[in-house]
Amino acid sequence: MEEMNLEVLSGKRILFVDDDPYTRKALERMLASRCGEVLLAEDGSAGWELIQSDKPDLVITDIEMPNMNGLELLEKVKELNPAEPVVVITAFEDEAHEAKQADAILIKPVHRESLLRTLVSVLASRV
Repeated sequence: MEEMNLEVLSGKRILFVDDDPYTRKALERMLASRCGEVLLAEDGSAGWELIQSDKPDLVITDIEMPNMNGLELLEKVKELNPAEPVVVITAFEDEAHEAKQADAILIKPVHRESLLRTLVSVLASRV
């Protein structure tokens, strides 16, 4: 298996938006030692506020959330900055949940190796 260049994550500010507190904490623990900063939001509205104030290097978002779902958040992010990398994580694989503007889509359950490989790939393509 090809070696991942986790250095790409070093110093990056990553925003994770998910309404499940357990999932947010698990991802924060996984990324905290590899990134510069992990920002957390419980829904799309809170995520949008953090995007505007904290300018993350990459956004990871769930789709099904209250207040503003991940597809709406994705659309707003790409409107603001089409180059902003957005990774969508979802449990759904149907047309209603298609995230065509996303830089990558991961289907739950997401395994650590798969997530890290995706983040490295998306960020490395921006360098």
